[in-house]
Amino acid sequence: MLEFFDEVQLSLPGTLDESGEQPTIHPGSSRAVAHLMQLADKTATALQVPGGETHPDRPALRLDRLDAIISVDEVSRIIHVQAGVTLGVVEERVKDHGWTLGVSGALHGEQVGAWLARGAPGKADKANDPVVQSVAGLELVLPSGAELSIRPAPRRAVGPDLIRATIGARGRLGVIVGVHLVAQAKMAESLFAFSFPDSRAANRALTWIRGNGVRPLRTTIREDQLQLVLEVEGPRHRAATKVMRRIVSENGGTEIANQPEIGVSQEPLPASAEVFDRLAEELDPNGVLQP
Repeated sequence: MLEFFDEVQLSLPGTLDESGEQPTIHPGSSRAVAHLMQLADKTATALQVPGGETHPDRPALRLDRLDAIISVDEVSRIIHVQAGVTLGVVEERVKDHGWTLGVSGALHGEQVGAWLARGAPGKADKANDPVVQSVAGLELVLPSGAELSIRPAPRRAVGPDLIRATIGARGRLGVIVGVHLVAQAKMAESLFAFSFPDSRAANRALTWIRGNGVRPLRTTIREDQLQLVLEVEGPRHRAATKVMRRIVSENGGTEIANQPEIGVSQEPLPASAEVFDRLAEELDPNGVLQP
């Protein structure tokens, strides 16, 4: 590891901080991140990266200097940001346009890249709305130091979905350095909570609610209680509420007047399956980003 630190100090001066218990590296550009990964790969040095598992014995990569909002496209509602900017900063920027990222405020202090590496917790569930798109493009530095840019595009219907593979990978496939986020029009939200005799009835009601075209922002079933957050917008909201209440009643549920808040899990997603593991091994033979 001494060779790695020497190389970093020589070729990336001012980025290495050894003042704390864990050495940290603060590159100032995506090109510097790529060079750092090349050094780590060459010296077989394992790193702790944003959104990845905690390893106090490894040098930690920090992206706090990559915190710019690069561009805002008012037509497509796509915001191009560096991975070190926080969700709260982006949310404040798009608020003036009447948009939102649709992410729980409890996560606004998290950096965009780390949030995506952890699986974008607090974002709308694909099961609630299968056509929702949160990320249109991605810039990634692979373990070898190669830079990969996935340009913004509509939902991908063909070929491998590298964006989907990277989100929730906890940095094992590469370090996210830039993101094209998709904002949505901000609407008023209402919280509905229903109680059921058992979780089976709650799950059945949720399936029928989704099947009837109701698209909640977030859902959770907790202690035999189904809670839904819905977008509110005129007639659409009234129709959705009517559908929800009918289905809940048909499945033995009742509405709760004082709704508890929906909790947002901030835990990393579990590791992916065997195919993902093989892909990580192919991309990272020297174990730079592996657990």
